Amino acid sequence: MKKPERQKAVSLNEYSASGLGRRQHNEDYLVAGTAAHGKIFIVCDGVGGASNGAQASKFVGDYLLNAWKSSAQSWTIQEMNEKIIASEKALRLKFENQNIDQMATTVVMVQFHGLEAQIAWVGDSPLFHFDLNGQLQYRTKDHSMVQNLVDAGVISAIEAKHWPGRNIITRSISLKGERTEADTAVRLIAEGDVMLLASDGVLEGVDVSLLKAKVKKGRSMKEIGEWIEQSCEKFTKDNYTFFLIKL
Repeated sequence: MKKPERQKAVSLNEYSASGLGRRQHNEDYLVAGTAAHGKIFIVCDGVGGASNGAQASKFVGDYLLNAWKSSAQSWTIQEMNEKIIASEKALRLKFENQNIDQMATTVVMVQFHGLEAQIAWVGDSPLFHFDLNGQLQYRTKDHSMVQNLVDAGVISAIEAKHWPGRNIITRSISLKGERTEADTAVRLIAEGDVMLLASDGVLEGVDVSLLKAKVKKGRSMKEIGEWIEQSCEKFTKDNYTFFLIKL
């Protein structure tokens, strides 16, 4: 019997950027890493104002990256959740006695191993997965008040884009409250697929339908990435941060 061919990981072509928007401080953080067992991308959006949000997002992003690099193999979905839980515990140990009223961060991360993408997230920093024809195959579901209203049928997805309080998140890695659990997903990937990991500020400036059209036309990650930056500079009030990855 002929042995099946070993699955090979697809190569990655990527573009990343982070900007202030119309804010005075950038509380977002992005980081990526490569190891023998694959590659990981992480985006965090800090909450708490200026220094507090920036410290939280950087601490959690670096904690997760270092933990992943220290691993002898790629994480399982369960391990991705466990590491996010551990990052919150470490954040609390470091900052809980410093008289900080508010310090928290969202996180979205994707790990590529073989022909799979393993995803974990907390908060409203989204991940989009498009196929080579620009069709949206998957989007993470936000942990937010407005998403809860959409799920309950109170408002539509279109109304949600402009609903008051749309930036209120219901789950974050923080100093206070109950232990935070991540949501997770596994996606099969193919050559030509595109993934976007972003802080929610990116969605203020970018029309997803236009993004889909650019992916369908086969635009380079550099061209699309620069378009995202330009759109965010024009229209985004919040910080904006993203990884754009072509498989």
